[in-house]
Amino acid sequence: MTVIGIIESEVKETDYYYNVQLKVKQRDKLYNTKLNVYIKKNLMKDKNELKYGNKIKILGEYKEPEKARNYKGFDYKKSLKTKKIYGNIKS
Repeated sequence: MTVIGIIESEVKETDYYYNVQLKVKQRDKLYNTKLNVYIKKNLMKDKNELKYGNKIKILGEYKEPEKARNYKGFDYKKSLKTKKIYGNIKS
């Protein structure tokens, strides 16, 4: 899936990924929603391209968050929905 959007968070860095929240700005079913975007570090030449307010184009795999598997267990999908985030993309 290819997504074009505006970065709406500061970059969070893990050992292998950069993570940002992206507000989708292309006309499709995800228009104006937010997604968590995980970008492999080895794919980025410069982390400074991922600044708040920058418009970026991402090619990656969309994954809908899982619901709680146990009764009254942690519900990742519900947790993200409270932040108006509707999925994850790994690039």
